[in-house]
Amino acid sequence: MSVVDINQDLNAQLRIDFGRKIDINKLGFILRGDYPHGSYWTEAKVTFSNGNENTFNLEKLMEEQRFEIEEQDIEWLELHSLIKATDKSVFPALT
Repeated sequence: MSVVDINQDLNAQLRIDFGRKIDINKLGFILRGDYPHGSYWTEAKVTFSNGNENTFNLEKLMEEQRFEIEEQDIEWLELHSLIKATDKSVFPALT
């Protein structure tokens, strides 16, 4: 098994394949809250297997940030186009 380090990769992305069709109407994000050592993402895009895409504005919070979306049937989603906060840390992350 190999582990891929996405350290400071501006094109980092994460794809979640559910292995079957699911109904989805909300997403939740939890940012790693190791402040001030860590940073955070201010924006993220999600593309769904049906071609729809949503952009989410994220805040520097340690609790879940939940977003309601249009209900849809999907098989996978991909998190991408992450924008890092303009702070000194180089370590943004998701939990």
